[in-house]
Amino acid sequence: MLGLGAVQCISLAGGLLVAALLVSSGAPVLIAAAVLLGVGTFVFGRWHGRALHDWLPVVTAWSLLRVRGKHHWTARVPLLAESGAAGRASLPPFLAGLEILEASSAWTRRQRLGSVG
Repeated sequence: MLGLGAVQCISLAGGLLVAALLVSSGAPVLIAAAVLLGVGTFVFGRWHGRALHDWLPVVTAWSLLRVRGKHHWTARVPLLAESGAAGRASLPPFLAGLEILEASSAWTRRQRLGSVG
């Protein structure tokens, strides 16, 4: 419908339904207009070059992590192990199974590069 996605269509339909129910129940028209303005902003608005409805999953996931207290990740970085060899830093759970590797390269100003493998 006019190039709108499913989230946009459902949001507009829900906003129209809520506004119609508000007016039918005797609420002031200004409240219904505020609902339609809010839904219109959510559907057609942009923030940082991205549609507002695209931010919904990002903000929801971040808010849930913040409520649970898991929005920070810290790791103890070992400087030297007991045997004198360099230790490995622990990685967050979503990077499980990856290793941080170091490689030499003559074509960079810094002679050592880090990579994930």
